[in-house]
Amino acid sequence: MKSRLSLILILFFASQLNLIAAETFEDSMLNVIAGSKNKLEQIKNYGILSSELASNNLNKAELYIQQGIKLCEIELQYKSTTAANRNKLLAIQSEILNDYGYFLKNNSNYDKAIIYYKKSITAQKHRTDTIDESAIATSLVNIGNVYNYIEDIPNALEHFFEGAKIYDRIKDEEGIAFAYKSIASIYEKNGNLNKAQIYIDKVVEKLKKLDIKIAVAFSLITQSRVYNKQGKNKIALSQLKEALVLFEQLQKNDGVLQANIEIGKVFESENKLDSALYFYRKVIQNIDNNNDKLSMINGNYHIAFVLYKKNESKLALNSAKVSYALAKEIGLLDKIQDNAKLLGNIYSKLGNFREAFEMQKEYELIHDSLNKTENDKKIIQKQFQFEYDKKAVADSIKTTQQKQILEIQIAKQKSQNNYLFGTIFLIALFTFFVYNRLQITRKQKNIISEQKAIVDEKQKEIVDSITYAKRIQQAILPSKTVIDQSLKNYFVLYKPKDIVAGDFYWLTESQNKTDDKIYVAVCDCTGHGVPGAMVSVICNNALNQAVIEFGETVPGKIFDKARTYVLENFAKSDEIVNDGMDASLAKIDFKNKIMWWSGANNPLWIIRKTDGASNKNAFNLIEIKPDKQPIGKGYETKPFTTHEIELQKNDTIYLLTDGFADQFGGEKNKKMTKAKFKQFLLQTSHLSMNEQHLALSDFYEKYKGNEEQIDDVCVVGIRV
Repeated sequence: MKSRLSLILILFFASQLNLIAAETFEDSMLNVIAGSKNKLEQIKNYGILSSELASNNLNKAELYIQQGIKLCEIELQYKSTTAANRNKLLAIQSEILNDYGYFLKNNSNYDKAIIYYKKSITAQKHRTDTIDESAIATSLVNIGNVYNYIEDIPNALEHFFEGAKIYDRIKDEEGIAFAYKSIASIYEKNGNLNKAQIYIDKVVEKLKKLDIKIAVAFSLITQSRVYNKQGKNKIALSQLKEALVLFEQLQKNDGVLQANIEIGKVFESENKLDSALYFYRKVIQNIDNNNDKLSMINGNYHIAFVLYKKNESKLALNSAKVSYALAKEIGLLDKIQDNAKLLGNIYSKLGNFREAFEMQKEYELIHDSLNKTENDKKIIQKQFQFEYDKKAVADSIKTTQQKQILEIQIAKQKSQNNYLFGTIFLIALFTFFVYNRLQITRKQKNIISEQKAIVDEKQKEIVDSITYAKRIQQAILPSKTVIDQSLKNYFVLYKPKDIVAGDFYWLTESQNKTDDKIYVAVCDCTGHGVPGAMVSVICNNALNQAVIEFGETVPGKIFDKARTYVLENFAKSDEIVNDGMDASLAKIDFKNKIMWWSGANNPLWIIRKTDGASNKNAFNLIEIKPDKQPIGKGYETKPFTTHEIELQKNDTIYLLTDGFADQFGGEKNKKMTKAKFKQFLLQTSHLSMNEQHLALSDFYEKYKGNEEQIDDVCVVGIRV
């Protein structure tokens, strides 16, 4: 007990000494600033003071760097300031603005950080002496890093490559390494491991030659991630241990935290969960800055994930909630997505299916918004642009050298005047030709730029139009309130392939007020995307007209009437139109447990518990075959069949299109097939409808994996 009390007292006095030391330094620096008449020195000292206080008192650190920025602005406004002093002020202003941008980025104020990095570049460009191009390149890469943090990959790469071009031109090896490291991290994050390895290997090699230990340590972390993702875990661990030693020697705590996270990931990939958990917990224990929210997010997420894998879901829940809340606070979409998915799994395991369902919905919403395919295309475009620009610089240098050699040779042959004049004439002619070609090329480039702007604008208009079309299509679908009132115990799994869909679901009540029967259909129109959506509007109207206007009450006759409507609409065109829809339509009398059903190429599935069975998995799947003809133009046209089915309590009815079972994926990248779909429905038929909806969605996404969704998906499940 005494030894424990002694330790507490020692830690307390140590913290007080650190506080006193910080206050002493602050007082000392303020005295130096107050006693100095040199404004440049005052501004520099404000920056030094802010940097020193950044780890202890963020409010004061920000206050002092803002005072330095303000003092610099005041001095630059004086007309009496000489040109030499103005250039010195602009140089230091650029430096302190860049430092403030770094401060803001570290404290998760990303928008403001970009503003101050750009101000830093502007300050450099206003100088009338020698502009520090290396400082401009540094700010460009810093802007790229902010965009990378907020998942704006195209903007991040644009700034990384722009900075790299400047570093390359001025032969700044350290700067090149700085830019290449950022480029490597982008490729690594987006799964292009070969590109990532090429860049990061160059970075580590350059930095070790320059003996910049802190940069080497951070680069080793990136390099380890690439090797870990390639399955080279021993090499990855070796690099991380080397980085950890460097961070500890340099007392760089944020680096120590990053290294521990990555070591934990390596152990986790080898399923050494206790070892992984040890390093993740070290991260949380060693965070010394409450504003280091990214480390808090990463540490808590990985702790929760490992605990979940160890079947310790109750413990995992707390850490996952902390990580999710911080990610929401900062607005990091990829972190929110990861945590929402993890929380959904944890809640599901704990039996809290309502919360699991909500988390799954949020995960799917964010997942759809992160358009990785477009980012990948722009990554390739930026890579080509960088390689092209680099080659252009090399060709320019080579051309200049050749011209110098030619001039020397001409100087040595002054006696051969005729040859000299002829050569000069040829050079002049060639120069005129090159100039003329450059003018033409410049005009062509301007035309291409204008055309690209027009194409971009048109593309935006098209996307905006399709997005608005989605709102219109959503409006024709039955609302959740209407479905809740009519079906009570049900789910709707609806996953359009594109922004708008060819699949839709339809519901209406009997037009006879004394009749409480419900009509519900699932329909698959020809095509998907915009063409499918346009057909879906006509087919939706066809069903409405058959039931509401013509008063048809039998599913087969409703389909007959809808087919007539579809054919009449398409017959108005001069073109031959074979579009229509496959559909499954049920008329349900819940009170008397009777259903009338008709199918156009789409079947009906009913899952019913085996009589007298106690096993929760003792269920049978009853399939009723559809008529092999569409609602539209077919090879043969005959009246649709109506099936009358007696229902039993707890029967589950499935109306579906073919998009779910036709999806490619799985370990062998094969079509799922209806057999596998049926098997999964039988395995989950004991679940509630909300739980089954969540399970179906999860099964589909896992089976699809990274493969492209090939068709719209629509499944409606109804429990009697």
